[in-house]
Amino acid sequence: MKENDQHIEQLLLRGQRSQSPPAVKLEIVANQLASLTSKYARLMSESDETRKCMKSTIETLKAENASLSLQLDDEKRKVNDLQFAVEETGDLDTWTERDAKRMHELELQIHLENSCSKTLTD
Repeated sequence: MKENDQHIEQLLLRGQRSQSPPAVKLEIVANQLASLTSKYARLMSESDETRKCMKSTIETLKAENASLSLQLDDEKRKVNDLQFAVEETGDLDTWTERDAKRMHELELQIHLENSCSKTLTD
């Protein structure tokens, strides 16, 4: 009977030894899975925050673009009015130096706003 008990103990020990490595491997894989799941959740959260930030930036840029477009249209109208006034008089020499300077400033401003508008729409 003592021999049977020893034999059973030996079989149990062998069984534990043969089962131990897979159990350890299973635990390692479970730990890796938990780590990857945590990392995935963190990355999803970060990407969601980044997406929200980009969406907000896009909305801000769209509003700014609309405002700049309105300003550009207003400046174009002013330039057209000035050009019409110049054509009506038929003689640019009648304009004062101040008016010519203002016209040049408006042209530069239109060019700058056109550049900004193109940059925003691209």
